[in-house]
Amino acid sequence: IPGDTIKIENGQVFLNGKILQEAYIPPDSKTDARGVAAEGQSITVSPKNYFVMGDNRAFSSDSRDWGLVTFDKVIGKSALVYWPIQNIRLVKDPEYAN
Repeated sequence: IPGDTIKIENGQVFLNGKILQEAYIPPDSKTDARGVAAEGQSITVSPKNYFVMGDNRAFSSDSRDWGLVTFDKVIGKSALVYWPIQNIRLVKDPEYAN
């Protein structure tokens, strides 16, 4: 979200200097740095923008390739987390659900 800093290094994603814990991708998955998200480069998300990545990292075309997404281009809403199945739940955080 705006203000966050993202870095991809050695196959891991860092969010604000800490390794991002991603239970929704297989534990042996590696995130490739590429395009605008070059290896070890920090990206700070500017106001009214988002850095997005697909959970199928090896085959996702996302912010690593084409950069930040402006808020006006976000057309969907998160309503449900369904994977991994043991974490199925409704999205309750109004910041992200509206």
